Amino acid sequence: MTDAFRIAEESLARFCIEALMASSVPEADARETTAAMIFADKRGIASHGCSVLPGYMHHLRLGNINARPNARILADEAAYAIVDGDGGLGPVTAARCARIAIEKAARSATAFVAARNSNHFGAGSYYALIMSEAGMIGEAISNAPPVMAPTGSRERALGNNPYAVAAPTRGRPPFVFDMATSVVAGRKVIAAAEAEKTVPLGWLLDPLGNPSTDPRDFTRGGALVPFGGHKGYGLALAFEVFAGVLTGAGIGSEIQGRTHEPAGGVGHVFRAVNVSAFMPLEAFHDRMDLLIDQMKAAGKAPGVSDILIPGEMAHRNEMASNALGVPLAKETLKALTGLASTLGIDPPNAHTP
Repeated sequence: MTDAFRIAEESLARFCIEALMASSVPEADARETTAAMIFADKRGIASHGCSVLPGYMHHLRLGNINARPNARILADEAAYAIVDGDGGLGPVTAARCARIAIEKAARSATAFVAARNSNHFGAGSYYALIMSEAGMIGEAISNAPPVMAPTGSRERALGNNPYAVAAPTRGRPPFVFDMATSVVAGRKVIAAAEAEKTVPLGWLLDPLGNPSTDPRDFTRGGALVPFGGHKGYGLALAFEVFAGVLTGAGIGSEIQGRTHEPAGGVGHVFRAVNVSAFMPLEAFHDRMDLLIDQMKAAGKAPGVSDILIPGEMAHRNEMASNALGVPLAKETLKALTGLASTLGIDPPNAHTP
């Protein structure tokens, strides 16, 4: 899927906020959700960007997502907390948990915050970066509805549970690693189907368990494939232990949802490690520089001009988005324009790059 348009960030944010508020979402929650979506688009994570807004709106209309949740803190101790999101928008619950983790880690060196009864939270790196910008090493994990086949199985039985981690740096892009445990995120398969394109062999199984390049097989009940075979499967299951079992959230088929954009029962966990509790932040920055410089100095393979650090390409994308506008695929812009017509609000203003 090729990005075909650039959107002024202010115009896109205005549209997303108005759309969510039209479904009774409070303005503050609409702004938080919009920030998470636009963050993903700006950094080249289109699968978790504004393309998810129509799905969020669909679930808000059905009542699967609670537009005005009464989120509660169920446990509140020095180094941990448990939050019940009351079925609200995932980015709202997740951002709140990340900030609670920062507050607690500032006093207790490390903090662990668990969330239950949440929803799809978008790109985990959004929350990991919130923590790293506060001088923390931040981690974010979520579970998801079953969309992936365990190694040795022919059918979906496990979420492609994502993991993100970010660490602060000085004067260079922060270290950010963000991954799903499937070979590719389900939204990328959905996007390929919408664009009437095939997907590479190894991404997907059809409903009978055969390898497939037809992305429509995903919506027909096919399954994503774990990355690295049993290693991706094992990590997904480990993340389910944290985000599903430990949080008290839904586990596997207990999570309500369609093929993507889950609605209800999702669990997340967030961990913040306060760097300054272990060493001065400047010393940590020095050591991060040393680590990154070692990677950059490694011998390059033929045809490679630069060894990238996780998060570096996304940072470049973000800088380009700041200068040129937020990139949106034509399929996404078409969906948002249709949503604007349905809601009776102005669509975002687009221009070709």
